[in-house]
Amino acid sequence: MLLTQLKRETALSLLKEVSDKYGKVAPMVFETDVAYFHRAIPKTERDFLAYFAGQSAVVDHWEDLPKKDILQITFSLDNSKAPEIEKEFNAKHEQKISAFGSANTAIDTNVYGINKGAGLKHLLAKLNLTGDDLIAFGDSDNDIAMLDFAKYSYAMANGMPIVKEHAKYIAPANTENGVFRVLQKYLDADK
Repeated sequence: MLLTQLKRETALSLLKEVSDKYGKVAPMVFETDVAYFHRAIPKTERDFLAYFAGQSAVVDHWEDLPKKDILQITFSLDNSKAPEIEKEFNAKHEQKISAFGSANTAIDTNVYGINKGAGLKHLLAKLNLTGDDLIAFGDSDNDIAMLDFAKYSYAMANGMPIVKEHAKYIAPANTENGVFRVLQKYLDADK
């Protein structure tokens, strides 16, 4: 079975170490059905982040999180810090993490090796399909593994430069309905 969750103790260590080093980082801690925010995060910022989180709850202390393992922690932090966080944390801890930018000011952290590419590979194997059967679109660091896996990989025109290096093609910007426009060409070609 694929280990997809951070052990609770690992998650608490990660929260402490990143907050100690970088200060105000507004973490979102994701379980299966809910995202948790710390009460110290200003309400206006919590409300903004809750839009991306779906169902959310507030805790007074990270130790108040339910006694469950964690799917992901997202930090509101310059994404250029992701490699540094991953390297420093992994040097000190048994359970390793992957850290990558998911926007200019967000870093996602997961169990090492868990990413969109690994998830799609796992799903497609269950369907007797491979990356040769996949078209994928991405704009941020957290899309790179998926783009590397997909035979038909598109970076959005307004995506990060590093993402464009991993894609085989460039799609129009997401603000220009780029995904729809590319898919429409494929669908029209099949008629």
